[in-house]
Formats: sequence, C-alpha cells, structure tokens
Amino acid sequence: MSNVAVQITDGTVVDTTSSSSSSAVSTSQSTIDSDTFLTLLVAEMQYQDPLEPTSNTEWVSQYATFTQVEQMNELTSQMSQSYASSLVGQEVIVIDDTASSGYTSGTVDYVYMEDGVPYLAVGDNLFTLDKVDSVVNADYLDAITTSSTFAAMIDALPTTDSLTYADKSLVEAAREAYDSMTDYQKKYVDSEDLSTLESLETTLATVVSNRFTYLVENISETVTTADADAITAAREYYDSMQDYQKEAVSEDSLALLEAAEEAYAALTAEEEE
Repeated sequence: MSNVAVQITDGTVVDTTSSSSSSAVSTSQSTIDSDTFLTLLVAEMQYQDPLEPTSNTEWVSQYATFTQVEQMNELTSQMSQSYASSLVGQEVIVIDDTASSGYTSGTVDYVYMEDGVPYLAVGDNLFTLDKVDSVVNADYLDAITTSSTFAAMIDALPTTDSLTYADKSLVEAAREAYDSMTDYQKKYVDSEDLSTLESLETTLATVVSNRFTYLVENISETVTTADADAITAAREYYDSMQDYQKEAVSEDSLALLEAAEEAYAALTAEEEE
C-alpha cells in the first residue's frame, strides 16, 4: 500500500488544496486507485473522534461505493475500447474543427490508445470517440459525395439568361454526371439542382438549334461543289447534338440540309461519270 500524507482535524480528513488547484484535484480524484482510497480510509479511521466514532456500516458503505464506481469506470473504459475497435474499417463522419465544413468523412484505419483513451485514425488525423458524428454505410457516403459533386457542377453553371454556346460542354457534363448515378445516388440529389439543369438544357437546345440553322444557311441555295465543307460541317454538327437538342431543330432547317446533301451527291455522281 502506498504512503499518503494527510491532515486530520476532528477525526476527518481535510482537503488542504487551494481553490486554484481544484481542477488538478478533480483529475487526481478521477484516477484514484483502491490502494489510495484504503489509505485515506484507514487514516480517517485512525484519527476519528473517539467520542463520535463512525460506524462500521458507514466504512463498508464508503468502500463499497468506491468499488462500484471503480468497476463502472473500468467497464466504461473497456466498452469504449471495444466500440472503437468495432469501428475499424467502417465509414464515419467526424467533427473536425480544421475542416472548412466542420466535418471530415473517411474510413477508420486503426485505433490508437493513449492513457487508456482510444483515438480513431481517419485519414491523417486522430479523433476521440466523442468526435464521431455518424457511422455510415459506404454506399451512403458515396451517394452523398456524388450528389455534392453534382451540386457543385450546377452551381458553376451560368443562369438561363446568360447561357451561351460556350457553356454547352459544361451543361452536357452535368447531365452525364447525373445519368451515370445509380438510382440510390439520385435519391440524394437536390430537386432544385435537377430542375436547374433541365431549365438550362431547354435553353441550350434553343442555342444549339440556332447554331445549326446558321450553319445550314451558309450553304448556297444552288448547291455547288464549293459547298462541300459547309454541308459536311452542318451534318457533323447535327450528328453531334444530343437527342433533346435535335428536337429543338426546325424541320425546315433539317430538310434544307438533307436537300443540299442530295444535290451535292448528284453533282459528285455526274462528275464521276
């Protein structure tokens, strides 16, 4: 049993620490072991007031209470370690004051123990269990990440009023990103983001069809061999359009292109003869 120096007044152990060191006392008490507790108990018994002795029942009660608390602390520590170990390999979202969003997500790679406290290794950082915000399914985390990426793509797009042909590739990339999602991932896409994309596609279809009309108008009314490049450019442009964009093309413009192609084919056939 360790030796502990205590001050006894009227048969009671006196706390001689100053108020300024209360936090240190609290820490010490939280880690007191059974030997220290028994030393204090024996000292109190030895120096108790003989005229008002403490009953044996009270001594036993004090020790029993301490033992219960000690066992509970040990059980809590073991449960924390067990829970931390169970999270290895799991996807978690943790509170991270260093992250711009306030949270970090990732896989728990291992558990690091220090002074009986488990720390979860997520990415390049260590987090205590109280920093765990959520334990998530890998598919869920992937869906959240994918939908967030899609939302960022939508935010980067111009408004329908300022959309130009130069934005065509960006709008189409956003559509491709959405269409490549699984049905589960699409559940986490904000309906407003999808609505914004659809509005932009409607506007883009008009922009693209107008450009097609412009290319067709560059073909001479009376087709000659000099129109070969203009006809090819219009056809390649039309074939590169998305189906929803082709729907915005006027029937007259498409008919003009097809008529020009037939006329040019007839010219080349005559030259070959």
